[in-house]
Amino acid sequence: MAQDDNTQAQTDDGTTNTTAQNQSNSAITSLQEAAAKIDELEAQLLTAQEKEVRLLADAQNIRRRTEEGRSTLIFESTRQVLIELILILDNFERARQNLPAELQDHEWTKGIFSIEKQISEFLKKEGVEEIAEVGVELDPHSHEAVATEAAGEPGKVSKILVKGYRFLGKVLRPAQVIVGA
Repeated sequence: MAQDDNTQAQTDDGTTNTTAQNQSNSAITSLQEAAAKIDELEAQLLTAQEKEVRLLADAQNIRRRTEEGRSTLIFESTRQVLIELILILDNFERARQNLPAELQDHEWTKGIFSIEKQISEFLKKEGVEEIAEVGVELDPHSHEAVATEAAGEPGKVSKILVKGYRFLGKVLRPAQVIVGA
């Protein structure tokens, strides 16, 4: 004789359950397990998404730091070359100041000082600016006060001893100046 779905079965503890109840309990258990698995997978997905966001942020930071480092390296290399060219200009200026009068109009002298002019024009073209203004307020970032004199206006540059230079808004070398007392 076939059992019908509503037949009762005896359990170990002496209570009776129907087959339908067993199937219902089994389905509920399966659903609970599936819900737990879904929760677990959602948590794993959230963790993976958070990790992806962190990794993307890390990659952006690495790119930014690399670019900043590269820019700094390029600026510093350029700065060093410009400073060397400025030192060469200083030597031309000293040579001009100590040039004997009989050589002032000599063709060789004119040729040498045309090289000075080329270097100076190159620096200007590249964005190097001179710091050589007289009568301005002393700026400790742009000027190095090496002496004072009573003849000048107090706190103002009265004489430039050595020109200073600025590149891209940054001082390559401060001007050495005399300041009024």
